[in-house]
Amino acid sequence: MSIAILYEVHQEVRRLFIAGSGVAAGDFRLSKLLPQLQKLGESAPVFRRLSEAIQQVVEASAESSSVKLLELGTLLHSILYTQGTSEIKGELKRFGPSGSLGMTSVPYRKLRPLIEALTQRGPGRLEIVRQANEEGLFHDMRTHIPAVLGLEDTYAEIADYMAEAVIPYIGAPALPILLKQLQLNGGKADARMLLLIHRIGGMEYRELFLRAIEAGSTEVKLAAIDIWSGYPEFEGRLVELSRDKKKEVRRAALFALAKLPSDKAIDALMNALVGKEYSIALEPIQACLDDRLTARLLLYADELVTKATTGSLDEQTVERLATVVNGMEGRRTEQVTHFLISVISNHFFNQKETDAIREHAAKLLLHADRPEANAFLRNLHHQPDQRLIAYSFQAALRDLPPDAVYEEYALQVRNKDHFAAKELLRVMYNRTQPLMHRRGGIHTEAADIHWDSRWVHVFVDINEEELVCRLADEQDRKVTSYLVDKWKVAPQMMKPRTASILFALYKLRHKETPELLLQSLEGAVARQIYYLDRDWLSLMRLLPAQYTERLEKFAEKLTYESVKQQMIEVVESVKANVQDESKDNKGVGWIEWMKSKLL
Repeated sequence: MSIAILYEVHQEVRRLFIAGSGVAAGDFRLSKLLPQLQKLGESAPVFRRLSEAIQQVVEASAESSSVKLLELGTLLHSILYTQGTSEIKGELKRFGPSGSLGMTSVPYRKLRPLIEALTQRGPGRLEIVRQANEEGLFHDMRTHIPAVLGLEDTYAEIADYMAEAVIPYIGAPALPILLKQLQLNGGKADARMLLLIHRIGGMEYRELFLRAIEAGSTEVKLAAIDIWSGYPEFEGRLVELSRDKKKEVRRAALFALAKLPSDKAIDALMNALVGKEYSIALEPIQACLDDRLTARLLLYADELVTKATTGSLDEQTVERLATVVNGMEGRRTEQVTHFLISVISNHFFNQKETDAIREHAAKLLLHADRPEANAFLRNLHHQPDQRLIAYSFQAALRDLPPDAVYEEYALQVRNKDHFAAKELLRVMYNRTQPLMHRRGGIHTEAADIHWDSRWVHVFVDINEEELVCRLADEQDRKVTSYLVDKWKVAPQMMKPRTASILFALYKLRHKETPELLLQSLEGAVARQIYYLDRDWLSLMRLLPAQYTERLEKFAEKLTYESVKQQMIEVVESVKANVQDESKDNKGVGWIEWMKSKLL
């Protein structure tokens, strides 16, 4: 029996059920099927009965069309039901369980948002996954397959989160799913799966990792190489891969060998360094601090130095020497220190082409923090070439007392237009802490440096306003006068530098500071104040209570309600200072009271 025409009739009958029986009479599409059904009816009674039912629908009146259409539909569904089949072509195979075990007590209503977040696309899904992980929903076995599918998510943050936090949390129950989903010729998702299989199952899947190297895509192969880096038994194969045609494979193999510092591994690293593409060996060499590799690096470095000083200093030799010097990073041995010192001391390298090499060598000496390295760096500021004076200054700050640092470097700072002065000032800005940081309790390494009090006068003389603000510490008429004059240049509160000046004047206990602060506030255009930052709020809270009324008048002029609310809170804080002044500081005077509030 032909089933195709039955489904065609079913489609047309369904259309008429939707459109309404009123349009069934005389329907063209249904009438078009009659001749074929009548011909089939000559050999099969069921088709003859069906063609008669269709003809009755087509020829029915408006009153009886609904009944005839219903009869046709009932007959058609009965025929189709008897002709159905449950068989599927193909070979029968035994269906095995996934091996994923876990709780199933969580209602599906709660799991559904998580499963949709992992199997669909759209914003906001990462937070759903994180919340689910925190609630322990990934204990439920129904989440395990979606969790593995999440490794393929196009949103990288979700895929990374699943790999780093969720799948390891699921553990062994995820292994069968990972093994089933893994495609050795796949992409990043499959590389994640391979790494997770090793993380959960260890070397139980050794053969799989071997096949990943031989038949895997580039991404999967790189993941397998990373796995191999923890096992010396794969060393020989990694050495072979360090000579692979693909650059990324060679680089990954070198990183793996850096974790296995045997003689063969060190040979492979050095062979890559002296080869054509020596740049890919730099980071793996930096990751391997084995003494044997350090000795080999020093020998190669000596060869390059000899070649450069006895022959022509070509571009490739400079690049190779720079790579070797960079490779010394993290190696704090006496031999490395002597080599770096020799590079800087060699007058042959005192030229533009090798400036970067000398500077990096100085940087490594500073980080090494060895006595002989620091002594050498300190002496550099006596040399005619001042290109490395910044490293000399930092070494001096580390080793010398504050007065000695001042006496050694103050004269060079005064020549503000010179290269050395610019370098020294750059270091000073990096190694001093803004007043606002100190006020906010932010502690940095710069806070531990003590500066000679004479520096602030140098900065006044060369007009380095911000450094004056940072280092001004004791009452000093010259410094105070300088800062007040600087305030007068642009007293408007919208200027960030004005806040720094006022903080410094507070610290110097200048008695006119509150008045200067109020003038800055009152001089600002109130309607242009959209927000008061933490610095200005802190400054206003230092005001004595006698300025409360002026603060309230200023608040009334403000346009934006949010800023008004900030000012109201400040006013309440300043009003509280009345009790502090009268109760705790009676007779002490405003300067000492303000000092106690600031410090």
